[in-house]
Amino acid sequence: MRTSTFIRSTGIALVLAAAAPAFADDQSTPAAPPAAPADAAAAPAAPTPFLKWSGHVEVGDTATTQTGARSLNWGHLFTDRDGEVLLNQASIAVEHDIDSSSKKTNWGFRVQGVYGADARYTHTLGILNNTTDGINQFDFFEADVQAHFPVLTPGGMDVKAGIYPTLLGAEVMDATGNFFYTHNYIFNFGVPLKHTGVLTTTHFKTFDLMLGVDSGINSSFGTAGDANGAPAFLGGLTYNGKLVTVAFSTHIGPEDARGSVDFSGRPIDANTAMRYLFDTVITYKISPKLTSLTDMNYIQDDGYHVSGGGISEQMVYTYNDYLSFGLRGEVWDD
Repeated sequence: MRTSTFIRSTGIALVLAAAAPAFADDQSTPAAPPAAPADAAAAPAAPTPFLKWSGHVEVGDTATTQTGARSLNWGHLFTDRDGEVLLNQASIAVEHDIDSSSKKTNWGFRVQGVYGADARYTHTLGILNNTTDGINQFDFFEADVQAHFPVLTPGGMDVKAGIYPTLLGAEVMDATGNFFYTHNYIFNFGVPLKHTGVLTTTHFKTFDLMLGVDSGINSSFGTAGDANGAPAFLGGLTYNGKLVTVAFSTHIGPEDARGSVDFSGRPIDANTAMRYLFDTVITYKISPKLTSLTDMNYIQDDGYHVSGGGISEQMVYTYNDYLSFGLRGEVWDD
């Protein structure tokens, strides 16, 4: 089990305004300007820009209590270097949002590129292969087209196609979506990070249903992009309550590479040996300031006859708009 604490703060901006006092003289008071008509039209709102740009840079360092020569942080992937400052990710994204609440069909897209040490592990097979052999590499966290269709349910259906982040897990690739700098073991070893394929999200009153098909875990297409020739299933069901959100998700499909053999030396049929990943995330708003995030995970591979799983608990206390405190504990067994 490990626990981590992290303090995040943001800047505070103060705006001060001063009004000069007015003095009367011996002249007559001028007449007040006429009041605006009650039905005067309000100024039109500024149009929403077609494109939205965003970016961030994450730099950090982790260290162990081990003495002597530098070593790796055992059990870490993204923060694996002991005592070495890493450029984890320098990212820029451009997008045109879809309106999932609209009663009309609309479309959008999102492309997010990244450069840094995290790209060693978020890499999509077949995309930007062998671009560099350094610790900092290039990757796309996302590159997809999206559409909203007002069909099937009052909330309609959203569709995305391309490279998109996974449904599984409580943590995400984009550093701005995580409270902690380090990742839990589930994110490192128990869930995919992204997929290449098609994903639908159907909106019900309090539930969202996700169904999709993809080429596999962190893979694309072709012999250089997919370790085998079989598709995989991605699905999820999310309950959206006032205080509690429960998100169940799964990814099922063959993931072992062509030519693999098990621990007994027997060949694995890469297109039929299934890998099952299940994940449930429960977000509970205990109070206006305290939030609990529970991540439960299980993974099984039929080719190698191995399994793993665990549970991670994260508590975040929001002291005010600028300061929060977090505590995380985890049990993981593989």
